Amino acid sequence: MILVGTVVIAVIFLAFHQLSKTSRHRMSWSYDRMVAKNIAESALSMASAAIFQNNFEGRWYKTTSTPNGKYGGYAGSYEGVYGGGKFKIVAEDVIIMDGQSIETKDALEEMTYNRIDLFAEGTYGNYKVVAYQALALMPEEKVYKVLRTSGPKGTEEEENIYEQR
Repeated sequence: MILVGTVVIAVIFLAFHQLSKTSRHRMSWSYDRMVAKNIAESALSMASAAIFQNNFEGRWYKTTSTPNGKYGGYAGSYEGVYGGGKFKIVAEDVIIMDGQSIETKDALEEMTYNRIDLFAEGTYGNYKVVAYQALALMPEEKVYKVLRTSGPKGTEEEENIYEQR
């Protein structure tokens, strides 16, 4: 009887030990997933702030002078370390095509950018979490700069010649 009681107590002890171990692993996995999600969302916030701080020409993801994205706009990525984990951000301009083709740079400059797609991958421990944000901008106005001025300054004949940027 004592031997049976000892075996029953040992089995109960092992069951509780296994349950405790499983709960501890689940808690660890849950924590890693939560931190990876927070890293990805923080990366989206940092990327959005960096976009709004600069004009179109100075945006961080414009790594080339020609459009290279899937949707015809500019695309680029950035990787970094944050909160004890790693992140990678991918940004891409999505343009309003309106049936136009973009075979030349001039055709691209005539387009209006509709939004910027941001993808962030946050990594912490064994977890990777991907977050998405569509950064909707007001339709951007076409930007012009003075190319040259003709006519004498301060007279009615003075005329500015503009070039679209």
